[in-house]
Amino acid sequence: MDRREAIILLGSQPDPTTWHFPRHVYDALNMAVARYGAAASKPLVITSGDRSLKFYRDDVAQPFRECDRMADHLIEHGVSQADIIRERESRDVISNLYYVKRELIQAGKPREIVLPLAHWRIPRVAMVLDKIFGAEFAATYVAVSPESPPASDEHLKWEMQRRFLEPMPRGQDTWLAERFYDSWLYHFWAECD
Repeated sequence: MDRREAIILLGSQPDPTTWHFPRHVYDALNMAVARYGAAASKPLVITSGDRSLKFYRDDVAQPFRECDRMADHLIEHGVSQADIIRERESRDVISNLYYVKRELIQAGKPREIVLPLAHWRIPRVAMVLDKIFGAEFAATYVAVSPESPPASDEHLKWEMQRRFLEPMPRGQDTWLAERFYDSWLYHFWAECD
């Protein structure tokens, strides 16, 4: 099916005491449900994420993949399972978008992508997406959770990810293939925790 639009939903580390996502993730999911329900031509919806880098490093036994929990929420609220793709490999926003791009290409490359995100997350995700996706896709960012406070390390994440991606030619994401989880950026985060 040739789809015009894809909605991309990025995971976020759940609280290990309740296994609930931060509020902004549920707001993004609900915005995707509303957009999906209102569309005459149903968009593709991609849920992205396995578990966080920190949970991998600390060997936290998360009882679900982030993409599966988000897909379950979408299905419970009316999104057809046939319209959902689950990206199950990623552990951070860089790998989220790398693997999502692969899924979009396999799905016939919808021309327009929509990313519902907490307002404070948009600048960093936009910077990473532009570097990984290049000019192939038109992205729209929809701010959710205006009352959600920014993560305390958001500026540091933005700066470190910018530095990491700086040598990568725009849109040539094959540069990333051998760099996940063992390059200097990932060692930096491990030392910060």
